[in-house]
Amino acid sequence: MSKINFMHSVYYEYCPKSFFNTWTKNNERNLNQNLRNDDLFMIPNPKIEFFKKLPIYSLPLEWNNSGDLKFYGNTITFKHALREAMFEEVSGEI
Repeated sequence: MSKINFMHSVYYEYCPKSFFNTWTKNNERNLNQNLRNDDLFMIPNPKIEFFKKLPIYSLPLEWNNSGDLKFYGNTITFKHALREAMFEEVSGEI
């Protein structure tokens, strides 16, 4: 939950300024074609399995896999939708 919460602040640019331009979106890369996933963050290819545990890789991966939660721009509605998604996930496991 905290990873997605933090990445929401990065995506909608209300995070601390030191995190600006840490991750690039696919639409910010200099490509000559339009991408289907241009609103997602670019994730570097891991060469070592340990790299997948680091925040530089795991945070944007968690955000890219968050589904429709990405589209809630307002922080209050985002937190409510995130809480509901977590409750659904927990209730589905029981």
